Amino acid sequence: MAQEIDFDPLPGNIDRWSWNDYERYVRDKLDTFGSGISDRALELYPPREKGSNPRLSYTTMVSDVRVTCPYDEIAQKANDALTSRVYRFVGTARPSQPIEYVSNARYAFHGWEMFAFFDSMSLFLEPTTEDNLFRDRMQELLTSFARTGEMADDVWQPWGGEGYTALISDDILYRHRFNKTRCDFWMDNGFFQYAWIN
Repeated sequence: MAQEIDFDPLPGNIDRWSWNDYERYVRDKLDTFGSGISDRALELYPPREKGSNPRLSYTTMVSDVRVTCPYDEIAQKANDALTSRVYRFVGTARPSQPIEYVSNARYAFHGWEMFAFFDSMSLFLEPTTEDNLFRDRMQELLTSFARTGEMADDVWQPWGGEGYTALISDDILYRHRFNKTRCDFWMDNGFFQYAWIN
């Protein structure tokens, strides 16, 4: 999920952060990795980015470090080692309202795709049309893959070494190497070791 860690307990006051607090926190945590790391991270996840807020920028950054970018590496290794097709997706659907799960999750958090697949979103909210479209997409795609080994959507190509990735919400978008610039930065600087590997 694009903001995978949004379910996790976050810094306690993150919802009250100013952009200056965000920048200070990023520098405090990343300056320990060497010169230039925090500067480049703040260029890639800029404060005051249009349509963002400190929590969204922080959860996107940490999710890229811990999940999105390492899973690209894993998809590539699987593609190189297996004869079967490898498919990759990143869930971008956000719940229509904050979810009281582990924390007050607002974005595309860890587990939201499973709540959709198992049709259990209604345990946490009254699903909107967009929530239900996400549920329908997850059920259709994963069920088709389990039955046939192929995706129900003819447009979705396997990873194939080119990094073909489906971004799934109430709609599906396709990208080659989603977040390539960000992921290259994290992986080139040795951050794979901080991945959450299930």
